[in-house]
Amino acid sequence: MSARDDAALVGSFLRRVTVRVRAAAVLRGAAAGLAMALVALLVMWLYRGWADTSFRITGALLAAASAMVGAGLALLHVRRDDAALLAERRTAESRNLIITAAELLAGRTSAGPGVRDAVVADAAAVIRRTAPRDVQPTRRPVLGAVIGAGACALVLSVSAARPAALPELVASTSEPARILGIDVVVEPPSWIGGEPQRLSDPTRIEALEGSVLRITVRAAASSVTMESVAGAVPLEASEPRTFVAGFRVVGDDFLSFEPRDAAGVAGARRLTGLTARHDQPPAVRITAPGRDLILPHADSVLRLEIEAEDDHALASLSLRYTKVTGFGEQFTFTDGEVPLQVTRSSAGRWVARAQWPLTPLDLERGNMVVYRAVATDRRPGAAPGESDTYVVEIGDANVAAAGGFATDEDPDRYALSQQMIVVLTERLMARRGELSAAEFAREVDVLAAAQRRVRAEFVFMLGGELGDEHDHEEHDMMELHEEAHAQADLLVLEGRMGNQGRTELIRAIQSMSHAVTFLGELDMDEALRAEQTAVIFLQRAFARSRYILRALTQQERLDLDRRLTGSLELARSHARQRREEATDSTVMALRSVLADAATLAATPQPAAAAVADMGMRLMAVDRTDGSLHEIAAAFAEASAALSDGRDAHGRQRLGEGVAALGAHVRGQLRPAPAPPPAALRRLDGALTDALADPGPGRVP
Repeated sequence: MSARDDAALVGSFLRRVTVRVRAAAVLRGAAAGLAMALVALLVMWLYRGWADTSFRITGALLAAASAMVGAGLALLHVRRDDAALLAERRTAESRNLIITAAELLAGRTSAGPGVRDAVVADAAAVIRRTAPRDVQPTRRPVLGAVIGAGACALVLSVSAARPAALPELVASTSEPARILGIDVVVEPPSWIGGEPQRLSDPTRIEALEGSVLRITVRAAASSVTMESVAGAVPLEASEPRTFVAGFRVVGDDFLSFEPRDAAGVAGARRLTGLTARHDQPPAVRITAPGRDLILPHADSVLRLEIEAEDDHALASLSLRYTKVTGFGEQFTFTDGEVPLQVTRSSAGRWVARAQWPLTPLDLERGNMVVYRAVATDRRPGAAPGESDTYVVEIGDANVAAAGGFATDEDPDRYALSQQMIVVLTERLMARRGELSAAEFAREVDVLAAAQRRVRAEFVFMLGGELGDEHDHEEHDMMELHEEAHAQADLLVLEGRMGNQGRTELIRAIQSMSHAVTFLGELDMDEALRAEQTAVIFLQRAFARSRYILRALTQQERLDLDRRLTGSLELARSHARQRREEATDSTVMALRSVLADAATLAATPQPAAAAVADMGMRLMAVDRTDGSLHEIAAAFAEASAALSDGRDAHGRQRLGEGVAALGAHVRGQLRPAPAPPPAALRRLDGALTDALADPGPGRVP
């Protein structure tokens, strides 16, 4: 083809694309205008109450005007180069040929005749394989405009079928915000189970810790806020006039519900107290034999009976024992468990029996077994319940059972000795991989404290002293004041108190000190070696001398010539300072609330919000006191009555709440001191008599 034909082809293609671009812009603008008109029609339909012919005519004109305005604005944004740019982007093989040819034909770019004809010819070749509808499709713009017009027509056609519930909703926006009712469903914790408890308008809720409260508030309001100790949270609107929330019980608390209208004006609050019940640990007792035993032989069979109870449900019951063998500081501790035959009379009451042969334990004379029963409930992470600990000792019947095996808060500590420190260290090292760094450090701190206690016992034996009781603010009573002990060590080294048993004990104490240092540095291997060295020195000391006497280093006698003698120049009379009575902060806070509530009750028209605030202040003082819950409920009822226009009932309940609060405050005050008897008043003296009877001419 000639260059003129190629130029005509390119020009015709660009004109057709321009027409489609403008048509698509007009359709998109009309669709946007119709969407805006649809929103306006819905607003007028819902809130202006138009449902007649004038509404439909006005709506149709509004939709048409919006469509025309949108189309005109969109058309203004179409530029003359949009067709060439769009064709260039939609044609992958063009490579700037179409836009360059358009600029050459329009005269916006100059080039030589040969170059111009070559570019136009190449652009014409690309255009022959491209249709205008591929560059600018109009299906979506047409669809958008049709949907917008159809939606507007649908609203105009069904405007007469306005929902009946909407007038009530519109009318309610002008009413003051108020709470119509509160429904609470108490779901017990998962480990307890059972049916949920349903409450309607409760003034106080009692629930187990871990329970979930499903709260539904019915209120003529735009929003409802729930306030507790943790803070205030808005309730979620599920339906018109219905607001819901979930709340987990973690302790005693209070729930305050405050409605607000569309303008943000708060209505009368509704106050509800919350009492949390604790899940008690199981109670376990060994009913048979239920006492310590001394057996002459180790081939006996113990008949055990155990009872376990829980307030909800038990999860496990076991009988654990610790076998103790050895003597001196060479104790060996072996743990185990006895099989039980458990009878479950109910979920919260179990009875277990066992026939426990002692022969497999290989007990010898002087050995003992410490046993106790342990029960757990279903609460995750709860501490188990334990029975009293009993001892079975193999020995003579006329020898008392060994002491030091009473129940302790640490179930692994049946005897506190240096050998036990070694055992605990080995156990902790074996569990190191199971513990985090922080947990392991805490366990090491506890172990170091136990090592210091064992060391303190031997230091006291050799003359060490605690810190002065007057310096208790600077020195912990468990810390040693080692001046006397260091002086004694010096004397031993000088040979003046030298004996082999005492020397070995001092070396053992020094090894214990090294062990404490290594434990502080978390060097468990060195700490274990130091503890074992201390055991060796203790064995040597007690093997050479079964008891150690603390003797005076020099002869001391009393100087009888100095009895009841001395200088009295420094003697001073003692004046005891008057002790100020401690102020009870709770009583002061209650008295402040009482004063404000009494002032409010004396006003002719008490405000409902101020009355509700009295209840909130009471709950903030002590949310665990049941009496304050009842007084706060009276204030809440008075506030609700005042907000509903029942002034007489509201003032009556307010007066009852003030009277109850006054009685409660009087019960918290100390009684006034009784007047002295007549016999003591005689000792007041002449001044009192003169003040009582001033006589003629005197003013009392």
